[in-house]
Amino acid sequence: MPHLTIEVSANLELRVAASELLNATHQALLASGVFDGPDVKSRVVQQIAFRIGVGTQPEGFVHASLELLAGRTELVRQQLSQAVVAALVAALPRGIGFPVQVSCDIREMNRDCYSKAIYIE
Repeated sequence: MPHLTIEVSANLELRVAASELLNATHQALLASGVFDGPDVKSRVVQQIAFRIGVGTQPEGFVHASLELLAGRTELVRQQLSQAVVAALVAALPRGIGFPVQVSCDIREMNRDCYSKAIYIE
């Protein structure tokens, strides 16, 4: 645990390298000291169909959803959210040419209902 999913609007495809966003945020989570390294799982998903605002000007978005097992303090959750947003902003290239909304949401998962197995064949 945790699970980090980064959604990126398709209009950023050629301008933003998914691997840069992934590496920056993954490292931010590892550097937080909150998690054991092997437990951090991150991925990037491109959103092909999307709308932002009234649609009169081009805009893009990068949104991170961080799922944690319940029990972390509000301060820790705030610090993690801010660290992820800072890492995303730092990984965005200069000169995109339109506004990009960058955000992060923390979601708590019920410890009693979370199951995990490690499969090794």
